[in-house]
Amino acid sequence: MVIIAAVSSLTGLVPTVGGLISLIVMFVLICKWTDAPLWPDAVLMVAVAGLIGLLSSAYISNIHL
Repeated sequence: MVIIAAVSSLTGLVPTVGGLISLIVMFVLICKWTDAPLWPDAVLMVAVAGLIGLLSSAYISNIHL
């Protein structure tokens, strides 16, 4: 899972489409390297990870230091 997180984070650095590519890479790697079924496990893992990332980015960007 650490390798999946690292690879998807690196692909997230691509300008403009990095977030979408990162989620797709995470989904493909989870399906390929684990025994998780496609639905609901792999899809929900990627969806929850994307939602947590989006919410944490929104929260961090609203903090005024």
